[in-house]
Amino acid sequence: MTTSHLFDERVIELAPGAALLRGFASERAALLLREVDAITQAAPFRHLVTPGGYTMSVAMTRSIR
Repeated sequence: MTTSHLFDERVIELAPGAALLRGFASERAALLLREVDAITQAAPFRHLVTPGGYTMSVAMTRSIR
């Protein structure tokens, strides 16, 4: 049994107005990763804390460029 048919579609609608675009940025992946690295050097990822004192599981960076 193969599962290749699960990955054939390039555009998959996730919800109204939201779609997964497979391979959309593949040609620019190296440039995008360099840009993300530069941004995170200037504004490192951080874990925010909720008002209840719990650390959120998501890490965010804040950059204004």
